[in-house]
Amino acid sequence: MSLDDFLVRLGTALVCGTVIGVERQFYQRTGGLRTYALVSVGAALFVFVSVQAGDNGISRIVGQVVTGIGFLGAGIILHSGFNVRGLNGAAAIWCASAVGSLAGAGYLLEATSAHGDPNSAEMDSFRVGTLYEPPISLPLP
Repeated sequence: MSLDDFLVRLGTALVCGTVIGVERQFYQRTGGLRTYALVSVGAALFVFVSVQAGDNGISRIVGQVVTGIGFLGAGIILHSGFNVRGLNGAAAIWCASAVGSLAGAGYLLEATSAHGDPNSAEMDSFRVGTLYEPPISLPLP
């Protein structure tokens, strides 16, 4: 593979992760631009290394990325009393790693269409976290 191919894959992962991060940061949700961009680029790098090594078991590397991102997502989830916060943020980080993995494996069209798909999990977190949430918090009577 050429340097150009590497840079295109890495750039695609960076742009897709940045788009997810901008949306999350704009609505002041868990994580931000740097977090999602780094997760996406990191996943792309791990998958790209596996592709470069000629490893036929790319799914093993992607599985390890998913496991690592699961631990990162668990750190975002906060539990206090009956309230659980951060589930959407954890799901969005998981999606950012999936988009990065797609870009690292060379599935650029799929990576660019997945980050803006209205049915993807990060868009679900966008809808649930921003559109259905009341703009102000009213005290209970």
